[in-house]
Amino acid sequence: MHGTGTFFDRRFADTAQYPIAAASGSGNTKATPDLITSKLAALHFYEIAIPAPKAPEGSFDKAAAARGKTLFNEKAITIKGVAGINDDFGVASVTGTCTTCHDTANAGNHSVPAPLDIGVADPPVPAQASGNGVQNQFGLPVGDMPVYTLRKKGSNAIKVVTDPGRALITGKWDDVGRFKGPILRGLAGRGPYFHNGAAATLREVVDFYDRRFEIHLSEQEKADLVAFLRAL
Repeated sequence: MHGTGTFFDRRFADTAQYPIAAASGSGNTKATPDLITSKLAALHFYEIAIPAPKAPEGSFDKAAAARGKTLFNEKAITIKGVAGINDDFGVASVTGTCTTCHDTANAGNHSVPAPLDIGVADPPVPAQASGNGVQNQFGLPVGDMPVYTLRKKGSNAIKVVTDPGRALITGKWDDVGRFKGPILRGLAGRGPYFHNGAAATLREVVDFYDRRFEIHLSEQEKADLVAFLRAL
């Protein structure tokens, strides 16, 4: 295909951060003929069809992983305050499971385009707000990340995030802080986790979700979930 197609990334219009890309217009390329766009769906299917490497024998407890699988599929989670779910569907609360979002069979990412804001990009809580200036409200260490204060055009609405997320591409206010769900296969070898690497281990990932959604997992349940995630 030799890169002949359509490419758009709003970020490359930033003359301060990407002066060469901005000057060349490479962030908004429309080639004729477009040899790429029509093939993207098939490429994505091929990507998720590639068998994931199996976790090394002995790297996880099989009995614990089986219990963790049940928790992942069946443990009830109250989903609230999630941009992309609660606001888009106009519901204050939804009862779901981990598979409500991680629902693509054999892959674990979103089965439909659904970027969400679950709080990963929330800024650190300052000392004057009873924080430590390092962790955000859900315990992720983000103190070394930039903090952006964004205001919606034509209003006084403000959002403070460590990453504008999908909004950098779409330019939409509602997409600030939203990110796509990742494929979960081969997780054990892909740390650190989340788009910003804020969780160093799978246990820290589980701790984040437990705190964010007030699941109140026991230590045994957390260990079982980690074993399951390591087995993927």
